[in-house]
Amino acid sequence: MLKALFIKEWTKIRWILIGFFAVALFSGAKLLLDIHHQIELMGAGNLWDILLFNNFNPYRWMEYVPLLTGIAVALAQFIPEVQQKRIKLMFHLPVNENQMLMQLTLMGNLFLLTIFLSELVIALVGITFVLPKKLILDAFITVAPWFLGGITAYHLTTMIVFESMPVRRLSLILVASAFISLFYQTATTGAYRPALPLLAIITILTFFTHLYTAYRFRKGIHQ
Repeated sequence: MLKALFIKEWTKIRWILIGFFAVALFSGAKLLLDIHHQIELMGAGNLWDILLFNNFNPYRWMEYVPLLTGIAVALAQFIPEVQQKRIKLMFHLPVNENQMLMQLTLMGNLFLLTIFLSELVIALVGITFVLPKKLILDAFITVAPWFLGGITAYHLTTMIVFESMPVRRLSLILVASAFISLFYQTATTGAYRPALPLLAIITILTFFTHLYTAYRFRKGIHQ
């Protein structure tokens, strides 16, 4: 069953995934090249100094790439299912309905994690050769909320897609926007360190948010 679902989801959204995977690889490579370029221009010591004491953030341009990736994957994965009512056919399979939905969103999460981890590996592992460990850790703490925000955006977008009432959908968009904004507050490099555990918990909890709107969808509740 899981293998069949995986093949189905991959076939349906593979071009979206491949496109954003290419964007992720480009983002990681660009950050690596930018850091090396800065070192060539000003020397490693000067770059370390402005990273440590002048709040220089060379990662800022990557901020919204995970967010757009999470939203796009959720829309590509679930809008065809909802609009064409195909997901209702899946609910007739001999599997618990909520279990089926969680398996689908788990696959979406696995796709996103593959994209995000590839980007992190290229970006952070690549700069370990030119930056000290403290700056590598600061870089990870700086970008980690953006990737958690991308996964949260995927969960909340999935929740919104299943809601059929325009007024309720608008309310959910506003609530989701407020939650997602927590991951994208303007902050100095490494400033998110105390908040990372809480943001991780929020991300995990949002994994279940679509179950309620999906229940309304499959029961045909329009009020």
